[in-house]
Amino acid sequence: MIVRLGLNAIDDVREALPRLTHVPLAHLPQLDVDRRRAYWLNEISRSLTDESSIAFAWVVSGRIDGFIIYTDSPWDSRIIGRHIGTVKHLAVANDDSA
Repeated sequence: MIVRLGLNAIDDVREALPRLTHVPLAHLPQLDVDRRRAYWLNEISRSLTDESSIAFAWVVSGRIDGFIIYTDSPWDSRIIGRHIGTVKHLAVANDDSA
């Protein structure tokens, strides 16, 4: 089921992070995975507080198995002359059954 994701679901997002297939900053081996997840959670929280953001989560059996966060890009929209946005975060859980 796809549901709207808000800042009130940040604890559910925190719980989902270990199941997601990609953790940002993997190119920085000096940062352990917990620090990278904490950084990512902070970035997700900030994105969800942005008034122009819209976020959706894929929920299976009551848990988040993926999400997408989109925000408007006013600068790009002004330059291009059309409404432009950016996918800030996109993550999915690894499907072991495939």
